Amino acid sequence: MKKNSKLSTLSIFLFLLVSCSSDDDSYNEESQKSNENSPVEELTPVEEALTENLFKDILNGFSITNIIKSSDKNKPPSTTTPSSISKQLLRPSDTDCRHEITNTIENKDFIFSNPITAEDIDNYLNAEIVSTTEYSVKYFSKDKAPATDCETEELEGPVPNHDDVDALLRPTFYHYDHIFDYLGEHHFVNEFYIESSEQTVPSGTSTPSSWLVKKGPIEKRIDRYHQVHVSTKAEHSRVEDLELGGYVRSELGYKFEFLEGSKKYHKVTYTIMNELSNPTPGDTQIDMIDRYVVRFFVRFSDNTGRVDGVFRIPFEFDITIDLDEVVEKLKDEEGQNSYTKTVPLYLKGTDEKRAIGTVKYVMDVEEIWEVNITANPLLISDSELDYILAHYN
Repeated sequence: MKKNSKLSTLSIFLFLLVSCSSDDDSYNEESQKSNENSPVEELTPVEEALTENLFKDILNGFSITNIIKSSDKNKPPSTTTPSSISKQLLRPSDTDCRHEITNTIENKDFIFSNPITAEDIDNYLNAEIVSTTEYSVKYFSKDKAPATDCETEELEGPVPNHDDVDALLRPTFYHYDHIFDYLGEHHFVNEFYIESSEQTVPSGTSTPSSWLVKKGPIEKRIDRYHQVHVSTKAEHSRVEDLELGGYVRSELGYKFEFLEGSKKYHKVTYTIMNELSNPTPGDTQIDMIDRYVVRFFVRFSDNTGRVDGVFRIPFEFDITIDLDEVVEKLKDEEGQNSYTKTVPLYLKGTDEKRAIGTVKYVMDVEEIWEVNITANPLLISDSELDYILAHYN
């Protein structure tokens, strides 16, 4: 081209979050490059006007819930079952330990009845394959040196032997600051780094419908506390703090890219009280903070005479879904069954970008996006147009 002069809904959401502890991914720039200008994107309509309804239709193809679910559904199987230290010692060799695990899953479009019947299972096994997902995960040590899945398996600290005590009847497993210290504690920590990639391709096509890449640190820990003759407690936790990259496509072909700043933070903590004498489950806490810095393009034919042909206009929004915020809002707005969050919608025509309205995310029985345009997105200045043509076309 040429330039001329609801609370029930929350329960569902929580279920998805509990099951989503995603082992992460690596960002493959060559793969990103090869998918930047795909035939699918070029099939999206050429617009003559950019309206609230148009943006609403586009954004309703972006599903946060699907992104959350995908990480759990496509997680590769571990080389072993969650193992204790004794089981690890029984491993005959390191030949079963792998730096990278890959997995291919055939996705089928099927809904099971409740309870699942034998006919359900037969129907699923013979159901049509709608897409194929290829998943890869690589393991590294904390300093990002190559490691294996064996070195990063579920952490299980040794159980204290309370039959082995000192003169004050304190378990010798614990360390004490001084002789009169009746409190003991011990901490087991396993920190490592992970990179993963998950690409889904619909059947009959060669263009991925989604490519999610995640990378970052994972920490597993057990904190044990003991007070002589009183109580014992073990607190287990797992924390993932992962960068998110890649993209997802809607059925209409619009591509939603995840820009720098996108992340997935997930923490699960559970407590076991009276661990040795009469173990009982304590509190379980879940923290989740997902941030999506999203860019999408609309193809546009300029009728002002400044541009020959079709060019792409970039739009961006930045939304964070914080589980604590979701819960608090639903508590404060008693009687409401949906959670909403409103963020600015930007036209990326400069380094600073320009707000043209807002997008509102509604987490209800189904996800809904609503758009309010306050500035005409087609009133693009010459400098903005120069920037758009130079950077995105």
